[in-house]
Amino acid sequence: MAAPCQAGHAALWLHPDLKRRRRAHKLRSWARPKSCLCFVTKRARASSRSEICRGYRASCHFPPNSWRRFLRVWTAWSNGFLTPVEFNTGLGELVGLEDTADLSQNQPEEELNGLDLSEDPTVVRAVNVLTELGGDKHFKDQREFFSLWYELQKDRPELLSVLEGILIHAVSQLQDCIRERDSLEQALRRRESEHDQMVRSIYEDMESQIREEREKRSAQESIRQKQRGELEEVLRIRDQDLENTLSKQKELESRIQQLSAEQANIKAHNVQLRSLNVQLQEQVEHSKEQLQAALAQLGTLQHSADQEQMDRQRKVMRVSRNIQKEKESLLRQLELLRDMNRRLRDEKDAQESQKRVSHNHSVLPHLPINYYLSEDLCSPWTPKIYPT
Repeated sequence: MAAPCQAGHAALWLHPDLKRRRRAHKLRSWARPKSCLCFVTKRARASSRSEICRGYRASCHFPPNSWRRFLRVWTAWSNGFLTPVEFNTGLGELVGLEDTADLSQNQPEEELNGLDLSEDPTVVRAVNVLTELGGDKHFKDQREFFSLWYELQKDRPELLSVLEGILIHAVSQLQDCIRERDSLEQALRRRESEHDQMVRSIYEDMESQIREEREKRSAQESIRQKQRGELEEVLRIRDQDLENTLSKQKELESRIQQLSAEQANIKAHNVQLRSLNVQLQEQVEHSKEQLQAALAQLGTLQHSADQEQMDRQRKVMRVSRNIQKEKESLLRQLELLRDMNRRLRDEKDAQESQKRVSHNHSVLPHLPINYYLSEDLCSPWTPKIYPT
């Protein structure tokens, strides 16, 4: 019984090139109601036929004709697994037993269904073997396995060791596949969690970048608003200075007009003084004619009158010179105010153009109005002296 078991192990272990996933798929298909007990692919049969033959011959000492017949039948099936009937038929012929496939097929179903598998010692042994191997968790329909065990115990007891060896290897392979599946699922869950963490970190980084960009834009907008407010304030101050300058210019123009009127009045008064002087001279001449007799007496009076006349003329000339100087000073101040007004208008135009082009351009410092005015404008007015 040990030889077929060793042969079964040798046949299953002679497939090193099969992939784990294909073996797992074969094992899962073996656990389905097909009740497959062994699977060998075409590639394994083609690559290891000689090894299988040598293993079986060395273990079981079967005749060469039986081996050839078994391999022909096995190759003709070409389905990758052995059903219970094929297993009993093929291996039964190799060990020299009679063909009982028809008997197993013609066995009535009432005998199998009516059999209490839990009380049979053979089935109990199968349950123990399956439990020891841990295969009771991997088989959905254990009754079919127990039925197969019972049939082999009844018809082919020498194949139970082979079935047990195949079961051991299949359960070990299935457990390896389950462990591999669990490890793959765990790795997949770990990769999924890492991916979620990566996506979450990327999302948080994007949110932080968006938040920083919004804060940066808000800060830039506040800076622009502040600069705009400062420029508006500077422009308002410049407008106010321009209005003050215009009002002062109007005041100076009105004062110039007043001075011009006063100058005209002074000229008229000078004309009157000249006419008065002529009249006085006529009166003096008339007085000379009338008072020739009293010339000696009035000599001193005439001298004093001449001196007074000369003083009056000097006073009139001095007043005229002062008025002329004051007029020239006012004209110079008017010219300075006109230049200052022109400069302020140019600065206002330049400021408006700079505001339209860029808000970051620096503005000219504000200069007080006294910077443009001379000291003569701040000096007190020269008192007007009119002849009496």
